[in-house]
Parts: sequence; structure tokens; C-alpha cells
Amino acid sequence: MYRSCLLTTEHKLARFDCGVPSPRGGTPSCNKWLTGHALRAQIAGSARTFVWTPASQPQDVVAYFSLAPTVVTQGSVSRSMAGGVSQIPAYLIGKLALDRTLHRQGLGAQLLVNALEIITSVAERGGGSLIVVSLLTG
Repeated sequence: MYRSCLLTTEHKLARFDCGVPSPRGGTPSCNKWLTGHALRAQIAGSARTFVWTPASQPQDVVAYFSLAPTVVTQGSVSRSMAGGVSQIPAYLIGKLALDRTLHRQGLGAQLLVNALEIITSVAERGGGSLIVVSLLTG
């Protein structure tokens, strides 16, 4: 149904609209991130953005999520989660959004599963034991 791949300069981003209003008005932050920051973060190596594209239009982005490595300090989690170390390597799901044309179809859960599969694959090779999710909206 949808193909998941790493964002490239070939993808069309201008039509993406998550449909979530910004708390301060204006363009929603999920739209701004995709169109104005995602590629820059990828080039800088600070985050990777994965997009969903329809098979019939492989350049059109209909959903995305951004992942980044992060560190969680021991005081931020329970002792059992910290495992005796002061800094725990983790992965951040910083953005996750569906175009509003895909809302209410159960695809948000599938998008999250896609993100978790990628994190799990990376963690099996390079370590990391926590997933942090940003709950900022708009």
C-alpha cells in the first residue's frame, strides 16, 4: 500500500498537511519540520526522516517520522531501567505525522510500528535500550 523509505531531495513535500492546527496559529509544526528542517537535519547527521509514499506516486509524501539518537540520564528513569549506568543510550521519535487524508484509518499505529521496527533493527546492531517519544503537537 505505502512504501517506507529515507527522505530524499526527490520527494515532494509541499502538499503534505498533517491537519493539526498550530497552538499559536500559522503552519503546523509537523508540516514545518518536514518542509523546512528534515533534510537539513539528515545532512547534518542529527536525525533521519523516513517517509511513506504511495506505490503509484513514489515522490509524494503521505506520512513521515523522524528518528534521532539521544541519551537519557539515570535520574530520569527508574533504577531498573538505568541498569546501573549514568547515561542510557536511547532513540528519539521526534516527529510522526500522517497527511490528513489518511486520518482515521488506523495508519498512525502502522506508522509507529514502522518506526519501532527501524529502531529495533538499529539497536540490535549498535545498542541502545530506551525509546523516547516527543509529545509536542501542532
